Amino acid sequence: MSEILKEQQAEIKKTASASGEGGKSVGLTSEIPASIIAESENSLPMVAMKGLVIFPNIATSFNVGRPKSLAALNRAQESTKNIFLVTQRDRSIDDPNPQDIYTVGVVCKIKRMFHFEGNVSVHIEGLKKTKITEYVTTE
Repeated sequence: MSEILKEQQAEIKKTASASGEGGKSVGLTSEIPASIIAESENSLPMVAMKGLVIFPNIATSFNVGRPKSLAALNRAQESTKNIFLVTQRDRSIDDPNPQDIYTVGVVCKIKRMFHFEGNVSVHIEGLKKTKITEYVTTE
């Protein structure tokens, strides 16, 4: 395993609080202005993307159907409307663990959500590239 990958994995600290169907939040480090993530104390709901890479300053839409992803979107929608999107390494995994997810993703602003037939179509705008520092399981 490369030294860089070992360093990245060493930076991920797994912590657990009350676990439930709420999914994961992540602690973040970046140059994001404090006003963007101040309410969440540097922690945002996270969605692991299957086969989709999100970039800063790009607007795009995608569909979400996994219960944990829907819960994360709902938490983001109820608070700052900011969510952390990160690509998972293997798109065939339905419930990815931290080692299945890349450590760098993008903080995004949720612009619109459309509910249809058990799925949600989400329109987002990428704000800033960010690195995961910690995983926190939430209710």
